[in-house]
Amino acid sequence: MATSGNNKTKIAIIGGGHIGSALAEGLLASGVAGSRLMIADRTPSRLRSLAKRRVRVTADAAQAAAWAEWVFIAVKPKDVRETLADLQPFIKGKLVVSLAAGIPVSSLRGWAHKDARLARAMPNIPIATGTGVVGLYAKGLGAKEHSRLRYALVGLGGVIETGRESDLETLTLIAGCGPGIAAYLVDLLAASARRLGLSAKTARYASVKTFEGAMTYLDERGLEPSELARSVATKGGVTEAILTRLTREKFPARFARAINAGAERLTKRRRV
Repeated sequence: MATSGNNKTKIAIIGGGHIGSALAEGLLASGVAGSRLMIADRTPSRLRSLAKRRVRVTADAAQAAAWAEWVFIAVKPKDVRETLADLQPFIKGKLVVSLAAGIPVSSLRGWAHKDARLARAMPNIPIATGTGVVGLYAKGLGAKEHSRLRYALVGLGGVIETGRESDLETLTLIAGCGPGIAAYLVDLLAASARRLGLSAKTARYASVKTFEGAMTYLDERGLEPSELARSVATKGGVTEAILTRLTREKFPARFARAINAGAERLTKRRRV
């Protein structure tokens, strides 16, 4: 889905970890020229695949920020304060978009240059292939800049704008953490298949394709997940036995408590 191909904005990504690299890959896939991107990481050698696609790679975050018009902060949440403090002279008058979970705009404003324009985005890993979800909280941006930023992000997948910053934290739990949770569930299904005798290769393939197919079916048919579950779980059947046992084992309640553990971690970060 190359919707961002006419974006001539120079974009710096500070942090070449999983989400920073996924952002660069997603922007490239959406049509942004590699020459318009610079990614800064303390170990630039691990970004060789991006360098081969004409993306500028550097170990110097200040160099990247000074060069760019938009600066995406993709470092670990614990490193955001120090990073913004170091970059203050280089982000004056620029758009700075933080990808850090749980760090509110009020904190960013205290650490960044007073003339920087601030927004937060919460993308997930599938943005690398244009199939991700991006939560966006961009109150305070001018209409034109807001529109340009949204247009650039649409090429990464679905964009969900939030009017309340608290809703972005919820999207962090659901969309940001979701691929890891989905992968965990796929692995559980594959582990059961291996335990019952399938080869590791077959178990992985069957489990991944089953999840992929179910999600595509839900999306294309416009069904609620519960509708699909009911249609598969015929009375007295195998699926009904599995789902009934999951409920009896209090899996929904345990899952909710796990999500709440993530919410508590985010709450602690917001107290920074």
